[in-house]
Amino acid sequence: MENFIGEFLISKLQICDNLIELFKESKNKKTGVISTENNLIRKDIKDSLDLSLNPYEKNMDNRFREYLFTLSDIKELYIKKFPACNRYSPWGIKSNVNIQYYKPKGGFKTYHCERSEVNNNRHLVFMTYLNDVTDEGETEFYHQQLKIKAEKGKTLIWPVDWTYTHRGVVSNTQEKYIITGWYDFLWMKFFYSIIFFL
Repeated sequence: MENFIGEFLISKLQICDNLIELFKESKNKKTGVISTENNLIRKDIKDSLDLSLNPYEKNMDNRFREYLFTLSDIKELYIKKFPACNRYSPWGIKSNVNIQYYKPKGGFKTYHCERSEVNNNRHLVFMTYLNDVTDEGETEFYHQQLKIKAEKGKTLIWPVDWTYTHRGVVSNTQEKYIITGWYDFLWMKFFYSIIFFL
């Protein structure tokens, strides 16, 4: 039976190296939070260093822009595989996208899902592994009883609800880089503003 978790490989793996380089160069990295609503830091739950990137910044770094173009192609592959995801309302990237770095023994360690009372317009999650992790480091989906290996360039898209409760499996020996964000259902006013912006 289909689990609605799409796995795709980005066409140009150099994009992953470029994003790691962008992360390392940036002075805007911050300790990862478990709630953007109140900037709650709980390293026992999520131990990461994050770089937040605005997908609508006019002067965005070309390395990020190239990833967004590639992600757009992957989104179309997901829609082709699961066309019902595209039948009900316009959706797209509305909020910032995050590059996240997990040092050895770091990770998003507890089970969670991507929808909450403050994120109720979320539709789908996307995540791309930016490096290979060979000593654990998987993404583990609880209800699907599935562990997905962190492999450079592998991009996942999946629904945001509790049925996709998941966590990062900690690697005690290796570091891990990902880039991740959400597709939200778009209010029509916001949708038209995107069309105008593009």
